[in-house]
Amino acid sequence: WLSLESKGSISLVESEPEMLVLKANKGLPEANRKLCEKVPFGTCLCGRAARTGNVVFADHIDERHDIYPEDCIDHGHYCVPIRSEDTTLGVISFYLEAGHHRSSFEEDFLFAVANTLSIIIRHYRTEQALHEREKSLAHAQRIARIGNWDWVIDTGVLTWSDEVFRIFGLEKNKIKVGFDAFMEQVHPDDRKRVRTAIEKAINEKKSYEIEHRVLLPSGYVRIVCERGDVIYDEKGHAVRMIGTVQDISEQKRTIKEHNRLASFPELDPNPIIETDLKGEITYINKSAS
Repeated sequence: WLSLESKGSISLVESEPEMLVLKANKGLPEANRKLCEKVPFGTCLCGRAARTGNVVFADHIDERHDIYPEDCIDHGHYCVPIRSEDTTLGVISFYLEAGHHRSSFEEDFLFAVANTLSIIIRHYRTEQALHEREKSLAHAQRIARIGNWDWVIDTGVLTWSDEVFRIFGLEKNKIKVGFDAFMEQVHPDDRKRVRTAIEKAINEKKSYEIEHRVLLPSGYVRIVCERGDVIYDEKGHAVRMIGTVQDISEQKRTIKEHNRLASFPELDPNPIIETDLKGEITYINKSAS
């Protein structure tokens, strides 16, 4: 019931603005594919459809065909823009036999096809953008050694970002994440203190902040800083906690080493006096005082 040839193409706008890029085709000769790899808005029938946002119809090759091989067989076109609000996402080009009569029924149907494609393209691009943001966030968290978590208190469902798994030395698909699983990662000597801090944050409606140790499956101990906020419903019941966990082991080791080195002059039995460039005394150890 549609008098279309089994030949056509789909071109989309990608990174280059106002440029159609051939993404799929059926039955196009190689010469046509090469000529139509990139078509600027306003050029040829596809470009005109992209520019105006309207269906462009031709019943044969006419002066609007800016791009076609010299030996091209005469044919017609429906070039239907793929639109999202006021933005052209691409164009579908349908081939017709030369002399084909324009039909409003055909145009309405092809517009419906283009609108369906528009929904699919937008959904795909939204998913791609979200995936890229998630990758960027995961990369930033790995650099900062900080992960985020989300705990639904009533159900006990706990969600960790990838970096939390890394900090705890766990493989993502080999553990069922939950509050009990979290407490198992906390060093046994710190568990009571961590549980008390969580209960205090919930009951007193305060922010949650604590430094504690985690015991990795390998036996290695890390020191982490956790921060979080409690979310309450309209009745004042705690429903969620969201927060972050940061690996501060390196900072703690650096501070410990700094304090150890700083204590050497105090323990030295010889008198030590330190002055600035003006000769003023800035430090005297116990042996010199």
